[in-house]
Amino acid sequence: MERKFIFVCVCILLVTLSAVNAISHRLYKRAATVFQKCAKLPCSTFLAVAITPDPPVPGYLCTFDVAGTLGEPIPENSILAIAFLDLTDVKNPEFIGPLFSEDICPALGCPYPAGTSFSVSANVSVPAVLPDQYAIGVGIGDPKEEAPVGCSIAIFGNTSVVPETDTILSLIV
Repeated sequence: MERKFIFVCVCILLVTLSAVNAISHRLYKRAATVFQKCAKLPCSTFLAVAITPDPPVPGYLCTFDVAGTLGEPIPENSILAIAFLDLTDVKNPEFIGPLFSEDICPALGCPYPAGTSFSVSANVSVPAVLPDQYAIGVGIGDPKEEAPVGCSIAIFGNTSVVPETDTILSLIV
C-alpha cells in the first residue's frame, strides 16, 4: 500500500512539474534602440537608423541601416560616419575604438538631390568593451564642411545626462 501511495505521489509531482514547464513564459525584450535627431540642427537633418543586432554586441559586427529624406543635397565627397562614444565624462566624450567612415557617393551618386529619399547600409565593428554610458553618433556630410547634412544619435545607459550635440558632432563629422 505504501509503495502505491509513493508511486501515485511521484506521478502527481511529475505531472504537476510538466504542466508548470509547459506554461508559456513571458519574455521581456528590451525596446529597440531609438536614434534621435541631433539638437541644434534643423529637423531636416534627421537620419532614421536601425541596427542589427539591437543592442550592439561588443566585439561583433553590427549592421547600420541609415535612411532619410534630407532638406539639403548630399554633396560630393560625403561620408557616412559612425562613432561609438564613451559618455563616462559627459563634458568630454571620447571615442571608443576607431571612427567608422565610408564614402557613400559611389552608392548614391553625389551630389544627391535634397528631398529625395535614400538608404545606405554599413557593417561596423562594435568595440570589444562598451562602458555603462555610451552613445552612437551617425552623420552624413562632407568632412570639409562645418555641419553634416544628416545626423542622429542614440544614448545608452543613463539617458538623463545627455552631452552637448556640438561636442559629439565635432567628433563624428
